[in-house]
Amino acid sequence: MQLASLDSGRAVGQRPATARASALDAAAPSVPSPAAHAAPASSLPPARSGLRALNPQLNRRVSGAQQTLEYLDQLAAELQTVRTELRKQLSTRSPSQSSGDSPLEASIRRVAEHWDRRMAATQGTLDVRLQWHAEGQARRTFTIRGLELASLRSGGREVLSFALGGRGLRAASSVAIEPGLPEHEIVQRFDRALAPAGIRASRGEGGELRFSVPEAAWPEVRDALAVRGEGQRFPTGRFSQVRVVPDAEAIRPREWKVDSAASLRATRESVFTAEGLVRQARNTVNQAFAETALQLRSIEASLADETANGASRAGRGPITPEWSAQFARSFAAVASGKDFQALAAVLPAVSGIHRDRVAALLGLPVA
Repeated sequence: MQLASLDSGRAVGQRPATARASALDAAAPSVPSPAAHAAPASSLPPARSGLRALNPQLNRRVSGAQQTLEYLDQLAAELQTVRTELRKQLSTRSPSQSSGDSPLEASIRRVAEHWDRRMAATQGTLDVRLQWHAEGQARRTFTIRGLELASLRSGGREVLSFALGGRGLRAASSVAIEPGLPEHEIVQRFDRALAPAGIRASRGEGGELRFSVPEAAWPEVRDALAVRGEGQRFPTGRFSQVRVVPDAEAIRPREWKVDSAASLRATRESVFTAEGLVRQARNTVNQAFAETALQLRSIEASLADETANGASRAGRGPITPEWSAQFARSFAAVASGKDFQALAAVLPAVSGIHRDRVAALLGLPVA
């Protein structure tokens, strides 16, 4: 079963005329159109629409960073509310005795609910450790009980088969373990075997065998990853669900207790720690956002300059055959290249355009 969720785009095909025009403008912004002869440069469409076609990845990074910053700001505000309520509660020198939710308990519940929305609210850019992943590929890291590097090196030879699902599942991959294998070789074998299922293996900082999976696939791995051995490390000889141990989350508001003075103080320390982690995460994302936004503005400025240059050329007089020939050579070079983003923008834009229409547009005689 494939775990990794692929973000596939729309198939290349027929699109509305406006979409084709946008793609053509993005692929060759300096090409003058009939409208460019009649309209001043100030009336030209903004370059941002062309940027989306030329560099959707950069546009997605900017959007993800903006949403992540908004999410972190809201989380910081919720944590500040909890800290305020904790201060009030501690000043009374006694835990809350209300039968329902106290203001403190309600504020903690809102933090927990906000934390649960993290993946959707940040487009998958913020993982459980508050580490930012610009491309929206946050992962969950975990270990598997019974798969320690030391025991894997010292035990006998065995083939371990992994699978996902319930009864009747089939093996997704197998790993051969031999005594005396170097640690890096063991890690590579697990990584190669499990990568098609979206699970990657690595060696942790403490020398442990670690695994990671995209966050969207984490519930399935947590609840349905099974392994079958040959009677040594997993003695049943049939597929059995493994015990996965996820890395601790940076913020665990559902563990915050307020039923005693000691628990109130412990919760206060947890909130202080959480606020520091949120500030650190926000600084990281804000710096990346500033760098990406600067790159975005640079590209837009280049596109605007090219568009203005095209409009200036159109204003000086009719397009010459020499200019048309040069443009054709440049266009052919782009079309024959290996830049998928450029081809994805150009091909739908030129579909259905015939030779006579091009000749009429350029003012050339129809052959």
